[in-house]
Amino acid sequence: MGEAAGADRPGRGDIVRIGDLAGQRAVGFRRARRGYTPAERWIVRLADGSCVFAKIGVDPMTSDWLRTEQRVYAALQGAFMPQVRAWDDGERPLLLLPARSADAQASSDSLPTPALSMSAMSPTRPAINPPGL
Repeated sequence: MGEAAGADRPGRGDIVRIGDLAGQRAVGFRRARRGYTPAERWIVRLADGSCVFAKIGVDPMTSDWLRTEQRVYAALQGAFMPQVRAWDDGERPLLLLPARSADAQASSDSLPTPALSMSAMSPTRPAINPPGL
């Protein structure tokens, strides 16, 4: 089960799941406070010093939205899309993506500009038509 809102780290079970999915121990956590839903969002530092972005469904609504988000990632491919690191469709779905923050030591040079992303996106067609979208 997850921690109460405002906690400084995910619940113990989620920490174990993140480590298992990432293939190494999760050692540091920073809550990502931006977002439009009550889903839990964390920047997680792994044992090797790399970071991932973890998003966790916390109720039926955010769990369904997270499943839809994962279907979109599975259906679309392109330089403008983050590569899913891992997905666990449990009672509390968990999506791991590459971290895109200063905490993950990403430089602005490594992030695509909106114009580049839009030009890369325009010819892209989904590989499948995901149900429920």
